[in-house]
Order: sequence, then structure tokens, then C-alpha cells
Amino acid sequence: MTMIAHPSACATLYEADEHGWSLEVRTSRTGKRMHVGRAQDGSVVRFYCALTITPAEKHLEVMMYDDTSIGYIGKVIRIAHALARRDGEWRGADWGRGRKSNGNEWLSIKLGDPVDVNEAFAQLTERIDLSSEVHA
Repeated sequence: MTMIAHPSACATLYEADEHGWSLEVRTSRTGKRMHVGRAQDGSVVRFYCALTITPAEKHLEVMMYDDTSIGYIGKVIRIAHALARRDGEWRGADWGRGRKSNGNEWLSIKLGDPVDVNEAFAQLTERIDLSSEVHA
């Protein structure tokens, strides 16, 4: 089952306070969908959400992409609570950075699962006849 949200509105799926941090898990306000891209280590990843923290406000927000499987909610809630317990300290890849209109810095990172490129290619080639020539 996937989440379905209106493309111009969002739904809050979870809210909590943990160790002085406000935590929120929600759907996208813009209809953003899961997508495949490269992680910083060069691996191919299917991203299912974006996690943003505002350290000065002690606020952590997880935006689940609209077509993400509902099964990921528990995982991101556990991640959010772990980050709050560590006072926002994230071990791993670098964050994207920016400033809110009030001057507070935000940090954001996408979370995803690795894609087995060989398996994905094998599934694709099952549907394509590679023995015939293609003319442009």
C-alpha cells in the first residue's frame, strides 16, 4: 500500500516531542514522488523521503514522498527519535544546507534504499527483444 495525498496539500502522519526536539512525519506539499538517483558514495538509490532538521529550532521533519510505501513510516519514526536522542547528530553523508527566512540554518538529506542495478537491468531486458535491430 502506498500513501496517496493531494498534490497541493499535505497530511501529517506522525508528531512527537523527544528530548526537546519536535518531530514531524508528513506527506509532500508538492506531490513529490519516489525517484532514483546517485548517493554521495556513487551507488544508485531509490529515494523514499527527505529528512530536514533545523538545529536552532530543534525541529526535525520527514517528508515522505507521495508514492512511498506505508511500510517506511515505522523506519523513519525510529530514525527521527534516534536523531533527537543524539541532539540532531547524523553520522554519514553530508547534508544539503540552506537558510530559512528567519535566518535559521536547515540541513536536509534524502533517505533511500540501494538499487540492485544488475537485477533491475535483468527485469528490463525480460520485456525487450535485444536480438532485433533498432533504427532511428
